[in-house]
Amino acid sequence: VLLTPLTLPTYEGDAVIVDSSNDGLYTACPTSAFPPVPPTPQLPCFTYPTDFASCTCPDDDGDPETPPPVGSCYTGGSGKHFTTIQAGVDAAPAGGFVSVCEGTYPEAVSITKKLSVSPEGEVRGVVSFTLNTNDASLSGFLVNTTGTGTGVTVTGEHNYVSVAVENKGTGVRLLDANDNFISVTVNNNSVGMSLENSNLNAIFCAFNNNTQAGVKLTNSENNTIFCSGESNGFGVQMEKSNGNIYSGSASFGSKSGFNITN
Repeated sequence: VLLTPLTLPTYEGDAVIVDSSNDGLYTACPTSAFPPVPPTPQLPCFTYPTDFASCTCPDDDGDPETPPPVGSCYTGGSGKHFTTIQAGVDAAPAGGFVSVCEGTYPEAVSITKKLSVSPEGEVRGVVSFTLNTNDASLSGFLVNTTGTGTGVTVTGEHNYVSVAVENKGTGVRLLDANDNFISVTVNNNSVGMSLENSNLNAIFCAFNNNTQAGVKLTNSENNTIFCSGESNGFGVQMEKSNGNIYSGSASFGSKSGFNITN
């Protein structure tokens, strides 16, 4: 079910997207008005692709749910404009929102701009997410397709990640990532949570049944970690990592609670 296009805020600051003539062509213009007013000719504008029309996800009885909040870009579901998460991510402007309708999406998703990405209902089959950006938000997903790769990779600063990852080589990996907020559940991986060359992050996690380590830090400093888990290879493994603060349990059921080498 395709709704009448909503007025969609986008970009940082005061830019908005509007369809002032209801012709399916979206125009982005800076304005301080909210709700936004149609653009005027003297404002610098550009045409945005028609795929950014707003859709709804169907609810259990097949009827459309309440229209999404202003600023949402839906992917998947009935009446969709995007058949993949990646297509919605690519089309959404920086500073926008991508909400993913319930469904199966066997894809590896790459996020390279400031976006908020979250599911609307149960999302299955995602292979991985990669955030190579700053100030993005990824929340609400379960990544549990079996494989030896990494479920979620974060490179950049000031990102927010709240997900669950299972059955991977590495559940969540921070690589050259600083000052991020990570809240995750990582179970049944080889390594649950990995930090490499990553500093000043706040990590909250539950980690269980990871065969090598629940949390592993390599060349990473001054992170604050609040995590608990059991039945891992090592609870927490640190290599050449100094100044980190750890609070939580890591030893119950593990062959070693902490393994620290310099």
